[in-house]
Amino acid sequence: MGRIRIAPLLLTVLLAGQLPAQSTQPPAKPLAFEAADIHPSPFSFGEKYFHVAPYTGTRFVAHQATPLDLINSAYKVETDAVTGGPPGLAFDRYDIVARLPPGATEADTPRLLQSLLTDRFKLAVESQTKPLPAYLLTLGKGANKMKPAADTSAPTGCRYHPDSPDAQPPPTVTLNCINVTMAQFADALRDFGQSLDHPVIDRTGLSGAWDFDFIFTWQRGTPDGLTLFDSVDKIGLKLEAGTAPRPAIAITSMADAPTPNVAGIEKVLPPPPLPSFDVAVIRPNKSEYKDVQARVTGSQLTITATELRLVAFAWDSSVKMVFDGPPFFDNQVWEITAKLPVPDVPLTPGARPRIDPDQIRLMMRTLLAERFGLKAHTENRPGLAYTLYTGTPRLKPANPANRASCTDHPSPGEKDPSADNPYLTSYTRCNNVTMDQFAREFQAYSGYIIKSPVLNQTGIQGRYDLTLTFTALHTLESLGIVPNAHGETPTAGGVGGAPGEPAGVPVMLTDAVSKQTGLKLVYEKRPISVLVVDHIEEKPTDN
Repeated sequence: MGRIRIAPLLLTVLLAGQLPAQSTQPPAKPLAFEAADIHPSPFSFGEKYFHVAPYTGTRFVAHQATPLDLINSAYKVETDAVTGGPPGLAFDRYDIVARLPPGATEADTPRLLQSLLTDRFKLAVESQTKPLPAYLLTLGKGANKMKPAADTSAPTGCRYHPDSPDAQPPPTVTLNCINVTMAQFADALRDFGQSLDHPVIDRTGLSGAWDFDFIFTWQRGTPDGLTLFDSVDKIGLKLEAGTAPRPAIAITSMADAPTPNVAGIEKVLPPPPLPSFDVAVIRPNKSEYKDVQARVTGSQLTITATELRLVAFAWDSSVKMVFDGPPFFDNQVWEITAKLPVPDVPLTPGARPRIDPDQIRLMMRTLLAERFGLKAHTENRPGLAYTLYTGTPRLKPANPANRASCTDHPSPGEKDPSADNPYLTSYTRCNNVTMDQFAREFQAYSGYIIKSPVLNQTGIQGRYDLTLTFTALHTLESLGIVPNAHGETPTAGGVGGAPGEPAGVPVMLTDAVSKQTGLKLVYEKRPISVLVVDHIEEKPTDN
């Protein structure tokens, strides 16, 4: 049969009632932030991961965001579904403060980020669908333990069961799931604490909404705990690894870095005043543990530490970077019970509160100033810190096809060095990194040995693949081994560093750097940014 041809005039008549009338108005502008301040993330001692502040209705605030994080959020795709892009796509980190346009809601965030990426990172993408790893939620072999929703108009969601203990969080909890579809439940499973590394896809075939209790354990590996696979099985479903067609993004072009901020951005987006707790009670605590311990229960924060460590926490710093504290600074442990402010935009009733750690740190600065009379400032002073020098480098040139990245675990198929030497409790593998990037990542992957930024003085250009394996600080301390004042090898005890040395030998970080890469990591006095305490009282004002 030949192809049917329709006369152009007849085709115009047939489509006349289907096509909208042509408009002389210019196309609507994409939804975009009114102004945005993008700058490299400052050094962080404790919060080096992507996190977004709770929505306020006026500003979007993100910390430690890589361009890949922004793409994931903007296009609602996973990391493994993004291909292409510059080497620093998953490595370079930025803090973003942006003013929302009038009427924007949290649901508009993806579109706003798409506009930001297009404007400031010159991002161009192609949307795709491709088979990728996923977890599949299917019907189990047993009977379905769920019940059709009793009230389909009830607020949907999974909330703490009334009989479940209200702690942060207890090892095993019961959630009361009401009016929840299987697609919603599949999406929620990744939030249940056990770090599923791929999306969960609903393949149950169950339509409608359901009521059920879901019992699960927050932390993987908890003694007598339930894996998510066990928990799902108990309600008559099954969770298993597989593949599924998933949305994907191919980057066709993108700049290495964002365009500069507009002149005077600090006037357009001035920093807001320091936030404060709604109320705070401070009492002495008899604990001998001086470091910071914090927990959030509902809207209440409880934090204990000495003044020195509270100050370091408030400035996201190491205690070694806090100077000129008084003699009593690290003696008394204080317990602070504080009520967190109510979010500007109400949370879903019963949902776990979204906590912004950066906001809590700023609230702690306000509290320390008001109750302990703290006055402090930052400046550059001579201090002890690590510097990376050339030495006799043995570096492997990077594969330019790989993204710049660092991880704390071996790649699939690679042997874990701790299998031969159980004292190798810290592992760092960096791919396609410059020496500046490698130095910048040291603190995060040093097992708490390095307390301040590492300065790159190697002068080495290009990109490299490096692997370091060494003994973490907590393991050294358990063995009674502590780095000396220069961060070098102790004179007593067997210490190794080169691959292939006998099992059971602790490996100091400085030795690992020297023997495994040929570089030199030196603990020396040089100018560093520190927090200087001008004044603080020994006791807080009365509650």
